Amino acid sequence: MLMPRILQKNLLRTLLDVTLIIALISLRLLEMSTSNCVENAVVDCSTSSFDTELVSKIIMGLKCGKAADIDGLSNEHLSFCHPILSVILSRLFDLILSNRYIPLGFKRSYIVRIPKPKDTRTKAMTCYDFRGIAISSAISKVFEYCFLECFHSLLVTEKKQFDFKKGISCSHAIYTVREFVDRHCTH
Repeated sequence: MLMPRILQKNLLRTLLDVTLIIALISLRLLEMSTSNCVENAVVDCSTSSFDTELVSKIIMGLKCGKAADIDGLSNEHLSFCHPILSVILSRLFDLILSNRYIPLGFKRSYIVRIPKPKDTRTKAMTCYDFRGIAISSAISKVFEYCFLECFHSLLVTEKKQFDFKKGISCSHAIYTVREFVDRHCTH
């Protein structure tokens, strides 16, 4: 039985995506060097592992429509790829943990300038009118999310930290400062 032409194109595209991703993973494995060693790790990573289900769940949870990474891979490449990718990535992540090496490709990113939402139409733009965001590797994001999922109980922050903390905002910091000032100025 012959496959319809559209299915042939989709199958070919999927196979090309899998081949591309496997090639990129192989290159990243080769990039591992002794200079990238994660020293003084507190957690015994040799007993921890990322299972295929976790990697699959993380990949399916990636937001679509984001910019491609420095290698040209986007979240859509990972989401719509063959399911064997989760097996390959879980093995790669286990190798990273057991060898305590971070591939060079995970450390590379590029900066995109985004204009701040100010009065950009009426005045000339300066370097202060932009903010930069770093576009990291899509596979390194999957590794990061898997790592956070597995080790979130070990990653605690200081109670007095207000930046980059879930459920805490600038208003909490302002409230804390006001309470401190009011308490110490009235007494």
